[in-house]
Amino acid sequence: MRLSKYAAYNTYHHCEQCHQYMGFHPRYQLYESTLHAFAFSYSMLGEEVQLHFIIPKSKEHHFVFSQPGGQLESMRLPLVTDKSHEYIKSPTFTPTTGRHEHGLFNLYHAMDGASHLHVLVVKEYEMAIYKKYWPNHIMLVLPSIFNSAGVGAAHFLIKELSYHNLELERNRQEELGIKPQDIWPFIVISDDSCVMWNVVDVDCAGERSR
Repeated sequence: MRLSKYAAYNTYHHCEQCHQYMGFHPRYQLYESTLHAFAFSYSMLGEEVQLHFIIPKSKEHHFVFSQPGGQLESMRLPLVTDKSHEYIKSPTFTPTTGRHEHGLFNLYHAMDGASHLHVLVVKEYEMAIYKKYWPNHIMLVLPSIFNSAGVGAAHFLIKELSYHNLELERNRQEELGIKPQDIWPFIVISDDSCVMWNVVDVDCAGERSR
């Protein structure tokens, strides 16, 4: 089977372009990552839940940290008015379990090399194995109460977290003089078996949006 050059891949795909993206290179050790706690009020449980993000050093620019202290505060969101085609505006969340080898998490070719924010959403007991296979990926580690939950629960938590993050980013950027409605409000929730990605052309004054 011949895949399109825009296909997503699992751990068995290897090419020179993907070495840095995957976090593997014969001359370097695995990429260094840090674990960050993040708490927010989760409506399904009616209480605050504690999440953990594993963030490679190379991906820290996607997040806002307190100074001093380095506490994770929010995930950066772009502006609606940004027109650059060098990066994908919408953060992509991929809930996954038991597919650390076969999940299609390598989006380098699917995104045509464009910069993008991709978060793997994993269960607590699988955190170590996913980090081993995907050392250069951001991971959202679900609380232990989700260990026996299905993908629907993960989808709902991602939605709630994204609403919360949108409010945090609106408040943060409003202090910089940016209007709340100018913050990009969309995310993508993708299955770990999504083989093909396509650009959506939107006719907005002749501009392409994605």
